[in-house]
Amino acid sequence: MGKHKYQCPKPTADIAVAIGPRGFTGPPGPMGATGPQGECVPASSYAIILDESASPITYIGTANPGTFTSEATWQIKRMDETSGLVITFADGNANFDNIWDDRTSLIYS
Repeated sequence: MGKHKYQCPKPTADIAVAIGPRGFTGPPGPMGATGPQGECVPASSYAIILDESASPITYIGTANPGTFTSEATWQIKRMDETSGLVITFADGNANFDNIWDDRTSLIYS
């Protein structure tokens, strides 16, 4: 019996996401990460935290539902609207290995 590579199904509908009072709406994103045993985890299965307290900087944290903010299992993005819109990731990558509580002291690129 041959091995089959499982591929996530293509989304059947567009999803628009509004972030904050600015009304920023982006195109639909890709399906989420491949979970255990080749299961697809849709992007909508993640918990998302927004921190807009340091305008014009917005932090976006993504993790599995129920994750504590002190756990090193967050993907953290920083949106800087100082001059245009610049989006960077904590540690310069999209890994889920950061602590949300440390978001303001992390290095972004």
